[in-house]
Amino acid sequence: MALREEIEAITSRQTADFTSADRAVFEELKRALNRGEVRAAEKSSSGKWTVNAWVKQGILLGFRLGI
Repeated sequence: MALREEIEAITSRQTADFTSADRAVFEELKRALNRGEVRAAEKSSSGKWTVNAWVKQGILLGFRLGI
């Protein structure tokens, strides 16, 4: 499963019972952000910024995980 799909699956759950696999997914998101592979927002060719909602969800997931 792609990182985006994993983040969306975790954040769509109603439970706050997170597994070590969930934490590993968040850590992978964090590494991808640090490497510049994913971005919270991207600038289009027209100059307009667009938010990547799934990345925002992933960042907020870190707060829910207490990381």
